[in-house]
Amino acid sequence: MPPAQLAAVLTALRLLCGVWSHQWSPSTGLPCKARSRNTPVEMQAAILSLALLLSVDGLRKGKQTPSEGGYPLEDSSSKRDELKISLDISQDGPGQMIVNGTQAPACYWKSQVSLTRSGSNSHFCGGTLIASNWVVTAQHCVAGQSNIDVWAGSSSPGSGDRRSSSQIIQHSVADFALIQLSQGFSLGGCIEAAPLPTSAIADGAECWITGWGALYNNGPAAQTLMQASTNVVNKAQCRQQMSGGQNVYDGDVCVFGYYNGRPTTACNGDSGGPLWCSTGSGMTLYGATSWGFSCNGITVYSGTYALRDWINYYVR
Repeated sequence: MPPAQLAAVLTALRLLCGVWSHQWSPSTGLPCKARSRNTPVEMQAAILSLALLLSVDGLRKGKQTPSEGGYPLEDSSSKRDELKISLDISQDGPGQMIVNGTQAPACYWKSQVSLTRSGSNSHFCGGTLIASNWVVTAQHCVAGQSNIDVWAGSSSPGSGDRRSSSQIIQHSVADFALIQLSQGFSLGGCIEAAPLPTSAIADGAECWITGWGALYNNGPAAQTLMQASTNVVNKAQCRQQMSGGQNVYDGDVCVFGYYNGRPTTACNGDSGGPLWCSTGSGMTLYGATSWGFSCNGITVYSGTYALRDWINYYVR
């Protein structure tokens, strides 16, 4: 309990002591001797005061830390750091491409951003703008990075308006990170901040994935933003099908879809890019691309709904 609150509790105890006997009894370790001299109303007021103080302290102790919410505080078995960013798209893992998707309409996914090394325009990861000066991406995109450039407002990777990072914050367990920008983007036109969810997404819900890169495993990189429809997969089914890979946490969102009879998925380098799901008010950001198998099958996203308290702790 903080010192200021402890002092307030002691004051309440002294008030309660006054209600009982107007005496303090340090020899017994108790605040007072039980000899009532005051009225029941005064006694009730003192007890209520003490109860309120203790209940506030209990609420503070029960409040979630920024690392909680569908993800453990730590996970020694996590293998996320084995999945490194590479510009060689032949590697298996999350990717910079949308497989079996279509070209996204210009200026439609206005919160999609492209990440490049500082001073470069070579795209290596995706991300999503959630405020004028904050970006959501995957942790393994920023691991070991101190400076990153963020590009917004264009359907081409590594082009449009550019801002530089001022701070990179990595989650301790989830494959999730925040990038604070040295200067915010001017919102409007083809640049907007994505809304975060206020409720969990249901199994089977239709969502969309977007990103740049190869159009199939080991294929050529896309020169314009790609999109694909997908659906949320039940967590138990996801864990069963993705066994042997990374951990699938309660806070993650798993998706898999079809377009013209062919599976849609994210692949090498699309890491950090958005998972959009439809809500009553439009498209909402439900995840950041984390991992999958060989650009074919389920893709796992670190979930923004589970991480909303962690996000809000930093993004004020």
